Amino acid sequence: MARPRMQRSPEKTDGIAAAKVDHAALEQASNALVEVHNEIAAVNRYYGEAELFKFDRAVSRLGDVVRHETVYAIEAGVLLCLIKANAKDRFYEALEIAGVDDRFARSRMQLAIKLKDRPSLQKLGLSKALQLMSEDDDTLDALALGGTGASLTLDEIDRMSVRELKETLRKEREEYADEKAADEEIIRKKDERINKLSRRSTRSTRRDEINELLADLDRAKVNAAAELKTLMDSVGAIQTVYDEAKEQPEEDVQQAVESALEFANKWVHELADRLGE
Repeated sequence: MARPRMQRSPEKTDGIAAAKVDHAALEQASNALVEVHNEIAAVNRYYGEAELFKFDRAVSRLGDVVRHETVYAIEAGVLLCLIKANAKDRFYEALEIAGVDDRFARSRMQLAIKLKDRPSLQKLGLSKALQLMSEDDDTLDALALGGTGASLTLDEIDRMSVRELKETLRKEREEYADEKAADEEIIRKKDERINKLSRRSTRSTRRDEINELLADLDRAKVNAAAELKTLMDSVGAIQTVYDEAKEQPEEDVQQAVESALEFANKWVHELADRLGE
């Protein structure tokens, strides 16, 4: 005998009904997804991205744009340098026509001067390149040649954020300033010691010279006294010879004695005048 057929409610026979799906929520989520899709499509259309978005391709293009940004900035600096060199009196007129302010122009000219012949540094991007503008040529050359500049390599700078690079360069400059001040203090003290030694050496040399002159003075004094004594003794001896002979000195002898006495008298008065001064 066949079993009687049982009747089931729609809730038991309908799987969707049995799952108790919230149709309103499902519709809302679907509408939201459509809205997001439409927003993405609008962004793509606005920015000219007709093809389907691909992350790797977008990142690759971003790198190219960043690198080209530096190249264009250098080109702008080169043009500004050319304008200033060839039409200096119209330089600010050119800035006004191009819509470029003076600060922008100075930064781009400096960029051109510093990076035009250092292509490896151009790959860092404009923001990092601008941070390096305060570094000297030796530092930039070291970096461009694959060495270390400002205690950093090119690869380390490439991996840094702009903020990290800025902070690192700031600390490096502060340390350099402190070292320079310390070196200058050492040099100042060294120069001061050298100057003191030089003054002492000068005084010593001068005193040695004075001592030699004093020795000459002593010798001259002794010689002068001896010569004066000889002169006076000679005059006296001549007079004695004529007195004993009870005769007058011949005219030439008299003239010779008088000349010797006048010579001695002249120098005695010269010395007296010196003492009077």
